[in-house]
Amino acid sequence: MRSPLALIAAAVATLVVLQPQAASAAWAATGSGNAPAAATSVHRAAAPTATQVGSSVNLSWAAVTLDEGTAATGYTVLRHSGIGVVTPICTTVEPTRSCTDTAPVQGAVQYGVVARFRSWTGQESPLTPFTLDASPPVTTAASSPAPNGAGWNNGAVTLTLTATDASSVASITYQVGAGSPVTAAGSSTSFGVSAQGQTMISYYARDAFGNVEAAKSYTVRVDMNAPATPTINNSISSDSGAAGDRVTNVAAQTLTGIAEAGSTVTISRGATTFPSVVAAANGTYSVPVTLVQGANSFTAVATDQAGNNSPASAAVSATLDTVAPTATITDPKNAVAYRDNSGPAAGRWANTCAGVPGACGTASDSGSGVTSVRLALRDTTTNTCWSGSGTAYAACGSALGVTGTTAWSRAIAYGVVAGRSLQLTITVTDLAGNGGTGTVSFSTQ
Repeated sequence: MRSPLALIAAAVATLVVLQPQAASAAWAATGSGNAPAAATSVHRAAAPTATQVGSSVNLSWAAVTLDEGTAATGYTVLRHSGIGVVTPICTTVEPTRSCTDTAPVQGAVQYGVVARFRSWTGQESPLTPFTLDASPPVTTAASSPAPNGAGWNNGAVTLTLTATDASSVASITYQVGAGSPVTAAGSSTSFGVSAQGQTMISYYARDAFGNVEAAKSYTVRVDMNAPATPTINNSISSDSGAAGDRVTNVAAQTLTGIAEAGSTVTISRGATTFPSVVAAANGTYSVPVTLVQGANSFTAVATDQAGNNSPASAAVSATLDTVAPTATITDPKNAVAYRDNSGPAAGRWANTCAGVPGACGTASDSGSGVTSVRLALRDTTTNTCWSGSGTAYAACGSALGVTGTTAWSRAIAYGVVAGRSLQLTITVTDLAGNGGTGTVSFSTQ
């Protein structure tokens, strides 16, 4: 017959007292009959390993034993996702030491394992921190060379796609225009684009867990053709002399012409360039320029949006002359009282203009040249002017013509001037429209 002590030991072969966050204790019989019982405990499990696979988390852990080497009978995996928020993920039976969290939560969590021996449990393992990657990669596109400010290149470009991700990038897929999609492994890929015009590149990346980025697009704009040669119209906006001769005394001018629609037109005079303008949809343009004294020669160059420059246009010239011409009156002399053909030789009307009685002199211009000389002979007493016909005087109006320009003359009979106090005014005009005058006063007896 067994002793009472042996009966108690057999009945309580293993007694475990669960203490929160502490190992469980047990009494384990070491034999049958009257053999003694030994105290034991469920060891604390090691921290589990957490690995993301797609949108799930695979968890695994090492086997746990009792003090004397008996294996644990099962395990429970817990997820800690906030203060006091503990969610059981799975319960397994030895020898299964892995399971999957098929509904993980976003953000930082921790996983722990509790070993179990029959109905007794050990202390929860150290916690394994884990952050679920449910975000897709982010891909950026970079062009080399970079496009200009208008978004164009004037040569072939290399486009580089680079993806970043919280975990790792598995691949980048891209499509050039209407071509077939291309998938490149890794987080970066480069390819060339040389087609003229605008080519749209669509692309997206996929990470190691299957997260896929929303498709993006990038447009490559290539133009390797220079624009057509522009033209400058053969006219200026303020032509002060003869219309169309582009000789003027106005410095501020506007040049017009035709260039490729949308191109930027730059007009130059030698090393001097004027503010650029953009040609209208119909190709017309106008550029304000400033003339310098003397001859000016202008050319135009058109630059398209890609930065290609056209050949220079044919030159268009314009002349600025702001200097007034000079009038010199040789005869009659100022302040002389003339007689017809008597008295001192210097006072004889018959001796004026080298024996061809009348008015004569010279005109000069340092710029565009003298184009016109006009004469007005006014009786200062009656304030009337010689009409140019016979000896008649009338209200002063248009000046009279003369013969010649740089050396000019007008025959005037003595009868025209006899017995009058007169003022002779000569007006000289140059090609730019500048005017100069000369005046003498004389009388006759």
